[in-house]
Amino acid sequence: MWQTEKSEWLFAEDLQRKFRMGRSKSCLVLNRLPGVVRIGKRKAIRRSALELHLEQHGEIEIEWPRQRR
Repeated sequence: MWQTEKSEWLFAEDLQRKFRMGRSKSCLVLNRLPGVVRIGKRKAIRRSALELHLEQHGEIEIEWPRQRR
């Protein structure tokens, strides 16, 4: 299922590969999820927390920030 099957933690790169999205969107997703922690300079979420959230809500709602002009 995941690129890093044995890893307990999922980073933005893992979400990019799994859900086929870019870096910006994967960072927005991590900002919306509960239970995200920083490991060094990188944000990460436990695999079980992501699976639980998807099980309960079925999706991750994100909103693109307004573009500044």
